[in-house]
Amino acid sequence: MIYYAKSRPIETIQEHTGRLLALLSKLKELYPGMLDEKHWQMLYIACKYHDWGKRNVEFQNKIRAAIGEAPLLRQGESRSEIPHGFLSPAALPYEKLKETFSEEDIGILCAAIFHHHERNQESASDIRRYICEELSELCERENGHKPYTGYIKNAKRYREENSGECVRLCNDRDYIMMQGLLNRLDYAASAHLDEAEISPLDDGKTYSQKTVSMLAQYESMSPVQAYLDKHRLENTVVIAATGSGKTEAALIWGDGRKMFYTLPLKTAINSMFRRIRDGGIGFEPCAILHSDALGVYAADEEAKAAEDMENAHKGRSAIELYASARQLCSPLTVCTIDQLFTFVFRSRGSEMRMATLAYSAVVIDEIQSYSPDVIAALIVGVKTIARLGGKFLIMTATLPKLLLEKDMLGGLVGSVPPPFHTRLTKRHRVKLVKDASSFDYEEIARQGGEKRVLVVCNTVGRAQKTYERLVETCGDGVRLLHSAFIRKDRKRLEEEIMRFAPNRADRPRQAGIWVATQVVEASLDVDFDVLFTDMCAIESLLQRMGRVYRGREPKHDEPNVIVYDMRSGVGSDSVILPQIYDLSLDALEKYDGMMLEESDERDMKQELMDRVYDPQTMPCIKKGDYYKEINKRVRQLTDIIPHLQDMKDEKYKLRDIDSKVFVPEKVYDELCACGKVAEWKRIIKECGERGDREERARIQDEICDYTLSLSYYKNLPYYTQDADKFYPGSGITLVHCEYDEKRGFIRQTKKEYERNDESNIL
Repeated sequence: MIYYAKSRPIETIQEHTGRLLALLSKLKELYPGMLDEKHWQMLYIACKYHDWGKRNVEFQNKIRAAIGEAPLLRQGESRSEIPHGFLSPAALPYEKLKETFSEEDIGILCAAIFHHHERNQESASDIRRYICEELSELCERENGHKPYTGYIKNAKRYREENSGECVRLCNDRDYIMMQGLLNRLDYAASAHLDEAEISPLDDGKTYSQKTVSMLAQYESMSPVQAYLDKHRLENTVVIAATGSGKTEAALIWGDGRKMFYTLPLKTAINSMFRRIRDGGIGFEPCAILHSDALGVYAADEEAKAAEDMENAHKGRSAIELYASARQLCSPLTVCTIDQLFTFVFRSRGSEMRMATLAYSAVVIDEIQSYSPDVIAALIVGVKTIARLGGKFLIMTATLPKLLLEKDMLGGLVGSVPPPFHTRLTKRHRVKLVKDASSFDYEEIARQGGEKRVLVVCNTVGRAQKTYERLVETCGDGVRLLHSAFIRKDRKRLEEEIMRFAPNRADRPRQAGIWVATQVVEASLDVDFDVLFTDMCAIESLLQRMGRVYRGREPKHDEPNVIVYDMRSGVGSDSVILPQIYDLSLDALEKYDGMMLEESDERDMKQELMDRVYDPQTMPCIKKGDYYKEINKRVRQLTDIIPHLQDMKDEKYKLRDIDSKVFVPEKVYDELCACGKVAEWKRIIKECGERGDREERARIQDEICDYTLSLSYYKNLPYYTQDADKFYPGSGITLVHCEYDEKRGFIRQTKKEYERNDESNIL
């Protein structure tokens, strides 16, 4: 009898299970110390029996109908299908297992198999009767013993999500590892990957060894590199200035262990990925993972094809590389925190990431860039990682010392070393313009005629108005960059700004003006001559300063950072909390007109941070909204009952909780007019008919080039409720708005839009 596991592609249970066991063998070979021998045996048993329950008639007939085969005949009345995971533990050789494993071990094994797919609790009813009446004879014939039904009582109790037994089980490390690794192997086998883990070696070396080899060309390691070399795989926090070699230091710290290197923004991740994979380090197995990662792989694939070169990734396609990255297969992945830390919501299936991080090293770069909600998730996340046996390194140019309080990260790390610096000590002289009503546009225009000038605003709307005013003042020599461009345009603009102001000593002299929002703070390796900026939270201001005189010292005494106090974007529900703005403004006022020193003797930028976020210096910070929001969110996440949340629920995203994906009406109409929408719909339909997931993913990524994500979309009175633009289930909504390649999405009131629409018709 042939028992099928899948219909697309057609695969039998025996084939799928064999694929799973082969992946398990490779995993054990690469990471033998991940589990002890007993738990390796348990994982083998879980893999062997996890899909046994698919032999039930209802499941088999569903598959057979899909592939055009005759159904299996059955005796008696038909039944509703019971999920196969609920049935699979019945095949376990319970009496034989008792000879080797404890009842607790067997309970964990059964629970891991039972829960290896996300199912509703109602589906767990009437399991015992079904097994006895439908699967008893099959079990005896195939396995040589009667079905085991003792697991059912415990399994049902484990599915009572608010019960103490469920909470205890879901926090048990052995269960997390068994459930999580079974899911990883199952997903990798279903995706037909060659491995669940790629070898941690490249040319016989780990990423740490390749980093050390690369640094051998210098006389010695930098101070931060030497420190983390000495403290490899210790949970720690390090403050290191830009240019101090902290990326290489982090790679040394990881000691070749499976690593996830997280950064706040996708552009910074793209740059880091190419630096590690293609730059001086040259660690080829490095992967990239964020919401647009497929586009990065596709661009690389196109570049290789254009050069008529063999794919540098062992012949694997962009889709294959992306699938491998999504399954967390690489020994080193550069990613956003969204790809890892969703496990803090403890939804069904979160064990897969938890189990992976239990044997990994996690680097969190620039933690100060995140909102209080995200920082709270990071705190809960690193506590979980440490409890499971994983390692973490928090690296930052400036540290909010509030995060080192005992109820935050203080209980996880020892003493934090003094900040590490570069040879550059004085780069930025600040001028503060208090109680300003607007930028000095004439001065910006004057300096923009001689230098590379960067203007940073706190909100998209303000950046657009500033851009329009500067265009009126100085013509077309002004460019704009913010988050409300479609992906295709934003990528082009990011490439243009990096060409305009490269962080390179041999660059030619050039002048002009770029207006931007906080998207430039930590994401782009650019070097401007002067910065005009809205006053903002001190950590953001220091990041903005880092886009000016990035790798050089000024040879003049003029201010190169001019800060305007206009309270833009300030409010409890806006970009900046009022308390943080006020403390930041007070701190900056004390350094007005000064050249900021960054050295081992005195770090004035960390002093600025301490005047806002150090409870010893500013006790009031613990009484304000920033601290309260973090603490409140930490308590909420800590008190979450496992498995009550749905991983796909929008409200459990780490960032952009209030965002939707839109296509501007103008862009959509142009795509329809040139036939692209019809072409995409046709290809996606054909992909669905033949089960071509790779081509479908490629088209979906291509479509995303014409979309943008907007927060606070509920304030938009002119978007459609139809979220199926381009293809069913796309989640892409049409927004009726003004959009152009220079200004991006223009937010309007309904009256403004209707008035503008009427004028266009006339």
